[in-house]
Amino acid sequence: MFGRTFAKGLAGLMAAATAGELNPSAPPTSGTRKNIVIKNGTIRAFRYGISNSSVSDTDIQILGVAVLSNVGHGICLNTSVSDSGGGIVVRDCIAENNGMTGILVGNSAKVESCTANRNQTGIATGESSIIRGCNTSYNTQNGIASGENSLIENNVSSRNGQSGITTNSTSTIRGNSVLSNGEYGIFAGYGSVVTDNTARSNQNHGIRAYSACVLSGNTSSNNQTSGIFVIAGSTVVRNSAYMNQQNGIYASGCLVDQNTCVNNNQVGGSYQNLYTSGCTVGTNHAP
Repeated sequence: MFGRTFAKGLAGLMAAATAGELNPSAPPTSGTRKNIVIKNGTIRAFRYGISNSSVSDTDIQILGVAVLSNVGHGICLNTSVSDSGGGIVVRDCIAENNGMTGILVGNSAKVESCTANRNQTGIATGESSIIRGCNTSYNTQNGIASGENSLIENNVSSRNGQSGITTNSTSTIRGNSVLSNGEYGIFAGYGSVVTDNTARSNQNHGIRAYSACVLSGNTSSNNQTSGIFVIAGSTVVRNSAYMNQQNGIYASGCLVDQNTCVNNNQVGGSYQNLYTSGCTVGTNHAP
């Protein structure tokens, strides 16, 4: 199958490993495999559910497959591709109860409309990737983790042991719901754009953004520390923060304007609806 199209349809069948199949021989590692499509069916209790062995593989699609209770990763795919073509697509898949990451893919990948529950990490990608329309819950570590320059859009990430969504620098995090996670709802790396997300009932900050970020249109409530915590040259506009245990918004060295912060400091300490230090502060509603 080297250098040629390879397609495999599981046709709704289930593959399950016996004891002797948990560490099968690796496939050949030389040559280039391209236009690989695996679709439909269930893969259960192997070492890895689906994996490739060469970063020179291109154009891999995994469609409508369930990978369940595998010893390692559910889906583990890598490629050396660093632009928008020739990468990995994982769509309409279910990854549950795997011993490591549910869906782990490299650069320039697309993971869409997938469910990844009760793994170590739910979904993890390399840089310049897209994670869209997925549901990640009850993973012991992060629900969603991405490399830099990625788009994380319209996902629900809840009740994970660590953060709901965590990204590297210059990513866009848009339209997600992050609920009841063990650490941050969202952790955004340097220079990221965080917009129109809902962060509720997380055990640390609802949204934690590093420097030079833009945060707009987010709603953060009922989190155990601050609703939004942001530092160093970021822009914080048109967000809502309420019923958080500590500050509604904590901002240091930022532009802060047109935010609504009410009924925070639920812990009853010296926290504020809107705490700013060294900021340019516009018109906010924070009684």
